[in-house]
Parts: sequence; C-alpha cells; structure tokens
Amino acid sequence: RFDSLPTTMLNIRYKNFEEYMMTLSSASRYDLRRKFRKVDGLVNFDLKIVDAIDNGELQEVYKLYLDIVAKHDMGFELLPMEFFRNIAINMPGQTKYFLWRIDGKLVMFLFGLASKDIFIDYYVGLDYSVTHKYHLYFVKFRETLNWCIKNGIRQYEMGITGYEPKRRLGFDFVP
Repeated sequence: RFDSLPTTMLNIRYKNFEEYMMTLSSASRYDLRRKFRKVDGLVNFDLKIVDAIDNGELQEVYKLYLDIVAKHDMGFELLPMEFFRNIAINMPGQTKYFLWRIDGKLVMFLFGLASKDIFIDYYVGLDYSVTHKYHLYFVKFRETLNWCIKNGIRQYEMGITGYEPKRRLGFDFVP
C-alpha cells in the first residue's frame, strides 16, 4: 500500500548542462554522451518554444498525445484536445510548449507550466517511429534543462512514472 506515486524533482544549481553532467555517475555520463553524439551527428532538430499553439500545431500535438496515452500501461486520463488550447488561454504566461521537428514533421512535444522558479513537465508526446533512433526522451530532457538554466528556473519537476531513467538523471523522488 502507498499514498501516491511519487513525483520527481531536480534541483537546478548548475551554470550549464556540462556542469550538471559532472554530478552524474561516470556510467550515466558515458551513456548520455554516447546518445547525444549519435543524435547530434545524425539529425538537426528544429525546436520551437511557445506559450500557446495554433490550430495546426494543436492537431499534431494531440495525435502524439493520443499515441502516448494508448501506449502507456498506467491508464492515464484522456484529456480532450481543447485542453491544450484552453489552458494557454486560462493561464497566460505560465504555459510552455516545446515542439521538436525533424524536416518539418513534429516528432516530440512537451507541455509544461512555468512559474517564477519551477518548471513542471506535465505532458509529453513522442513519435514512436523515431523515439529510440533519436533518443527523444533524453533530447527532451537536455533541451528542457538547458531552457530551465537559461531562464533561472531552480526546480524541474518531471512527474510520475518512468522512474529508472529519472533516477539515473539525478532526480529526487517526492511523495
């Protein structure tokens, strides 16, 4: 029996991503560097970070969201498409959409909420046809952490589930 699934939190006290990497075990550093070398030499991501998404982006985001809901074994709630549009209207200045494209095609998105010193990574969508080839989960983490550092965010909450990679990335588990 447990009270809840713990969330995961990373306290950000780094000047840059390389300084963060030095806090990891040598095995984790080696694994991440290997993944990033492969990806950085293979593909150029077009990353766009916006406070709200337009109708075309909404359709693309929702398709990736539905794919992750269908694949995940936790039985996540199914949000309506309009959630992703309306939350930006209802919480102006706090919503962030990270949109990663390869050759114009959306392959990954992250929806999060940003406050003065915390970023909460709420929803992600992945194109499973390229997720492993391009190590999308780790690219998402690297770029999101870089954005947090650049914007003075002190805490990065990445949510529940998928605990093993988060443990290796140095996240704390918070009940």
